[in-house]
Amino acid sequence: MKGIHPYLLPLIKSYDQHADKERAVAMAAYMKNNFVFFGIPSPLRKDLTKSFFATYGMPAKEDRNAIVQSAYDQPQRELHYFAINLLVKEKKTLASSDLAFMKSLIEQNSWWDSIDTIGPHLVGFIVAQDVRLSKTMDKWAVDKNFWIRRVAILHQMKWKRQTDFNRLCSYCLLNADSKEFFIQKAMGWALREYAYVDAKAVKQFITANQLPKLTIREGMKHIR
Repeated sequence: MKGIHPYLLPLIKSYDQHADKERAVAMAAYMKNNFVFFGIPSPLRKDLTKSFFATYGMPAKEDRNAIVQSAYDQPQRELHYFAINLLVKEKKTLASSDLAFMKSLIEQNSWWDSIDTIGPHLVGFIVAQDVRLSKTMDKWAVDKNFWIRRVAILHQMKWKRQTDFNRLCSYCLLNADSKEFFIQKAMGWALREYAYVDAKAVKQFITANQLPKLTIREGMKHIR
């Protein structure tokens, strides 16, 4: 392991005490063997994490990002989940200046399970506090890294009626030729979510434009 922030040591000890090698193999296989795991089932991991926070409290704001990065530097996926969970719990302390750090996390240990929390719950929250950052999302929507593009597409997922639908549509059109499954799925997911606000607008957009079949299927899932 890389150098570990002292704050994380008791957490890692706790996770290690509850490690399950057989389960770890199965969990790694489910994630296409992109990561190694302690092998802790989600309910138990959440209980252990809750107990950790109750015992050791939240870190000082000035130490937060260093702790998150330290957790992200470790190989076990459960520590990456902990890092994201810590940020979500402390998201009200996040500022516009943290957006660059969010991008660096997206570019590390990238897979849907981390990206889909970082996108709507963290990046989306930061941009909602300062809509001038939407211009940054415009750049992310055409980034060479498709995980960055996925976050741009999904970052408004929690905005509901505050969603800039025209912007979402523009991101979909910019990525309409993408063969990447995670981009096609993200576009459909984002459109499906906005359909709960304005199904007619989503249907009109989908029928008026050439989009991937997966995007259309996902976007129209709950539209008659």
